[in-house]
Amino acid sequence: MLRLFVITVVFVVASLAPNVQAKEHLSREHLIKAAFLYRIAKFVEWPAESFAEIHALTIGIFGDEPLDEALNAISDKSVKGREVVIKQFARIEDLQKCHIFFISASKRKYLPQIFDALKGLHVLTVGEIKNFVEVGGIINFVTVKKRLYMEINIDTAQKAGLKISSMLLGVSKIIRDK
Repeated sequence: MLRLFVITVVFVVASLAPNVQAKEHLSREHLIKAAFLYRIAKFVEWPAESFAEIHALTIGIFGDEPLDEALNAISDKSVKGREVVIKQFARIEDLQKCHIFFISASKRKYLPQIFDALKGLHVLTVGEIKNFVEVGGIINFVTVKKRLYMEINIDTAQKAGLKISSMLLGVSKIIRDK
């Protein structure tokens, strides 16, 4: 199962390559994270009301981040029949207008305000911050020996009304609230 997921991510990264050939300055790490965000969306189920106002699957980023450019490579793709839209948010108050919200390590100091703004909403929070899933995030990217792994807090996902596929859980480290 892990092998299938890794192979799929490799193919997605490879498929993104033509879209970013002119952007050689994008790091491999950012392209892989963008591919992971795209693939993760295929393994998460949101409640129907999450798409009441916005039909597209919206991936949000807070502020100006290097990952933003890599995510543009997936903006012409779709997930479960929904167009993928990338939005950059300047204000924490606007975050409820997305389905997946990526939080980079540089935004660590804003975590309490971000989690407070998203409380009770059906937003999948994804980070790359130490202890992210222990303090309220749902999925965390962890790099070990140049390999990207995921930690998933299934209790936080359930509180957000999100259902995560057993296929994704099977290739991730599961974290539970204490």
